[in-house]
Amino acid sequence: MTSRTTAALAIVTTLLALYVFVFDKDGAPPQGRSFRVVPIATAEDITAIKIAGPGGGDISLLRADDGHWTMTAPLADRADSEKINELIRSLLELKTLEVLEGDGTPSDSAMGLTDNALTISLRGDDGKRLGTLALGDPSAVEDAIYARWENGPAILCWKELRELADVPSNALRDAKLLGIPIENMRRVKVKKDGTMASFVIDR
Repeated sequence: MTSRTTAALAIVTTLLALYVFVFDKDGAPPQGRSFRVVPIATAEDITAIKIAGPGGGDISLLRADDGHWTMTAPLADRADSEKINELIRSLLELKTLEVLEGDGTPSDSAMGLTDNALTISLRGDDGKRLGTLALGDPSAVEDAIYARWENGPAILCWKELRELADVPSNALRDAKLLGIPIENMRRVKVKKDGTMASFVIDR
C-alpha cells in the first residue's frame, strides 16, 4: 500500500468519523438544531384542528375521547379519522428543506404567505393553542412550497401536506352512512310506502 493510498484512506476515515459524530445512526440533526417544522412531540398532543383556506369555508375538527375525529364546521358530522391522522402524521414529519432569510428572500406576497394563505391551526388539551402553520405557493424548487410556522422565517418544504389539507370539507367527512359497527347490529327494519320489513342478523 503506497503512502498516497494510506493518506487517502485516513482522510476518508476521518470524514466518516465526523459524519457519525454530527449525525447519529438515525439521521438525527446536530444538537441544538432541528429540521422539523412543527415542534409538537406526538399526535396525541393535538386535540383540535382548524383548516382555513383562502376561499373561506373553514374546516374545524375535534378529537373525541375514543380517538376518533368529528367535524364541527362547516357542519357537524363524523370525520374520516384515517385521513385526519394521515394529515397529522404529515404535519409532524414535515421537514425544512431551506430557511429563507436575508437579502434575496421573496416577499410574503410573492410566496403566498399573506393573510389569505392556507393555514392549519392546532390546539391541545383544554383548548391550549399549539401554533399555526401557513402553507404558501409553489416555489421554483420542484415539488416544494413556501411555508411558515408561527412568526418564524419562511421556509421551503415538500408540497404533500398542502395536497392533504387543501381539500373541500366533504373530502374529510366519514363516507360511511352509519357510524354503528356492524357487529353491534342485531335487527334491521326497512319501511317503504307503509310496508315494514324486518331483517334479523344471525351470528
